Amino acid sequence: MPTTRRRGERALLDGLRRPSSGANTLRRAAARLRPARLAIAKAPAWLFPQGREPGGLAGQIGVDPAGLARSVERFNAMAVQGRDEDFHKGESLFDRYYGDPNVQPIPAWHRCTKGPFYAVRIDAGDIGTKGGLLTDVHARVLHVDGQPIAGLYAIGNSAASMMGRTYPGAGSTIGPAMTFGYLAANHIKNQSLMIQRLSSPSLLT
Repeated sequence: MPTTRRRGERALLDGLRRPSSGANTLRRAAARLRPARLAIAKAPAWLFPQGREPGGLAGQIGVDPAGLARSVERFNAMAVQGRDEDFHKGESLFDRYYGDPNVQPIPAWHRCTKGPFYAVRIDAGDIGTKGGLLTDVHARVLHVDGQPIAGLYAIGNSAASMMGRTYPGAGSTIGPAMTFGYLAANHIKNQSLMIQRLSSPSLLT
């Protein structure tokens, strides 16, 4: 392990053990852990169009060069003032937590001033749902009257989120899916064993 990385890990642990040391210790640790050079594979031009200036990039993605230049200029101005007036990036604790503490005044984003500039096509989509079927502690689907429907279970994105309208962070859909899948399987097994006992005279004795 490189010496700089070992020092960075020690500084990071020191900062975590002693919160009073402040954020500067953690920032220095993060800087040391960051590799000096990143080996980036050359991506095909159709996937990541690039240009030395925003105007050159605009021609490749079919947008108005002047309009893109104005958008970049506005973006940079808001990054400097520390306030995203368009989409409010960096205002939530979630955004700041996953940002880079070395970037100020908003850890969640930084100015775009040095080329090359890249463009990525983004389409609307989702990674989960906040809707779904209401279930009980055994993952049984509940009827509108609140009673469980025999033999019907739901977990993961098929079930209503146990966290309601919130999203605590990565894994908050996978964890409950695994947990309630386990609970559902145990309930199904126990129900099956109970039916076997009730239907077999030999087991009753």
